[in-house]
Amino acid sequence: MQPVEHTAACGRIARVRIRRALVPTREQSNCYQEAVSLNWLGLTLAARGVAQESESALQRALRIDIANADAQAQCVDTNYRAQRALWLGEPAAALSFADRAWELAHKTRYERDFIRAARLQGSAALVPYQ
Repeated sequence: MQPVEHTAACGRIARVRIRRALVPTREQSNCYQEAVSLNWLGLTLAARGVAQESESALQRALRIDIANADAQAQCVDTNYRAQRALWLGEPAAALSFADRAWELAHKTRYERDFIRAARLQGSAALVPYQ
């Protein structure tokens, strides 16, 4: 198997495994784990360039975390949406999401949330706008 074929196969395997992980979390009504799995699915799809489906997964994770009033998880969700936007060449959207994540980081006060949001703000600012 060529390196490119191997990478593509690994991407398909990852998507299948993440989707399988969603089944028991939904059956057990484990909202937190469902949101985590949706985030991983959204990031995996975004890394593969699957824009619409990745956005749907990340939006669903955010809706779950908003319903559960989990501000820290919302911050993570928003950071992942910023990362997705960067990967898909949408720097204005990435900056908007990163700014929102920065605001949420002030609510949670977790150092990692500040670091992640600041890194994404900087990355988005460095991408030339078209």
